[in-house]
Amino acid sequence: MKKKYIFLDYDQTLFSHHTFTMPESTYHALAAAKANGHHLILDTGRVYHTARPEHQELFDSILFSNGAGLIKNHAIVFAHFFAAADIARLIHIMIPAGAGLSLHGIDASWNDPIALAAWGIDPPDPVRLFFPADHMRRLDEYKGEPINKIDFFYTPNTDRKLAETALGKDWEIARIVSAAGAEALGGEVTLPGITKGSGLIEYLQKEGIAQGDSIAVGDSANDIPMLRAAGIGVAMGNASVAVKKAADYVTSGIEEDGIYRAFEHLGLIGDMR
Repeated sequence: MKKKYIFLDYDQTLFSHHTFTMPESTYHALAAAKANGHHLILDTGRVYHTARPEHQELFDSILFSNGAGLIKNHAIVFAHFFAAADIARLIHIMIPAGAGLSLHGIDASWNDPIALAAWGIDPPDPVRLFFPADHMRRLDEYKGEPINKIDFFYTPNTDRKLAETALGKDWEIARIVSAAGAEALGGEVTLPGITKGSGLIEYLQKEGIAQGDSIAVGDSANDIPMLRAAGIGVAMGNASVAVKKAADYVTSGIEEDGIYRAFEHLGLIGDMR
């Protein structure tokens, strides 16, 4: 089989938020695909300093911040940053509006108190904290460092109408909604045209790889551009309806050997069971 480039979301695709680990069948599938000569690329919404996957040795590269940057062999291949004036406007409007704000750079993030609580850092909440907190700083410590992704959070006390005026009309915004899907709780922001899908395409162009040789796997709304950009898009069984509709194939859930079953279905691995 021709070698494929497989772009993989992390949270709830490879890493379970129920067990806080990578399912054993997922690890075996990744290891077998790599042994067969396929290339594994992590394509995550996480910022680089929190994108430390289990079994990191399996991955050729890490696309981070929803396609805003690429790290390969511990070196930055590309990164896209917000203008300083846009960051200043966000802080000037979002904080008085009562919204939480996280500014993410390559090596650190700067967070206001609402964001620190949302991440489970202050006060500590192990259920919410899915990554090491040693690179998470307070917003008042921010000194103009380059920012390639922004997260914002709403609370019942947020003036949402005012907060929305801080968001660039052309920016990419992946909304975070309530479990019922009825209420916006915040969102992930990248520059215009920067998505997991654009990151996939930029990676392939730099490597000289045809899009038809790529496969993408994900579960969340921010994965939809990635699934559509790849030669084959795979939705996890635990994905939303919208994500499943955007995919070419729907596998089982993360806890039901979803990655293993998808890789087997696509011929990336043999039946090892």
